[in-house]
Amino acid sequence: MASLVSGSSEMMAQEVLTYAQIAEPANRLGNGLLDLGVDLEQRVALLLLGSPQFVAVFFGAIKMGAVPIPLNTGLRPGDYVYMLNDSLARALLIYA
Repeated sequence: MASLVSGSSEMMAQEVLTYAQIAEPANRLGNGLLDLGVDLEQRVALLLLGSPQFVAVFFGAIKMGAVPIPLNTGLRPGDYVYMLNDSLARALLIYA
């Protein structure tokens, strides 16, 4: 907790992105979701580590009108089954 208060660099982002750097992949992803048949207000589960790709995927889903559902990457397989069924996600996006 002290590292958060003092602004330790290990808790801060190492990469700075502009809106334009996020917008292009976000638009591609949003169009891809539409091509897959994801409709407005349908849920899209996201299984990604915290990264620039996560930001683009999250905003891509929002831009096309879907509801992004970030999943914890540290769960057990049974937990994923439960969360996917419970969320009624239309798609699951995984970035490895």
